[in-house]
Amino acid sequence: ILVALAQELAPKSSGLASSLPLGFSWGVGSLALYPVGWIADQIGLTGALAGLAWLPLVSAIPAFFLPNRPAKLDEDKTATEAMT
Repeated sequence: ILVALAQELAPKSSGLASSLPLGFSWGVGSLALYPVGWIADQIGLTGALAGLAWLPLVSAIPAFFLPNRPAKLDEDKTATEAMT
């Protein structure tokens, strides 16, 4: 979904729009290994993984504030109707 949104925002440079979010997510995932490993050493692997299980819920909160936009099919349909 993220790649499709990036390509929609930058249609003339879709290759760059595809690579930036994927590269960023791989980089963040690689850097997150160090603090998660440290936490696992401190409290145990089960506790560290249980803490990671809450991250999708935390990231869902800002997702509710994303703007709603009409479907692309509706935009194309109204553009076609306006031309006729």
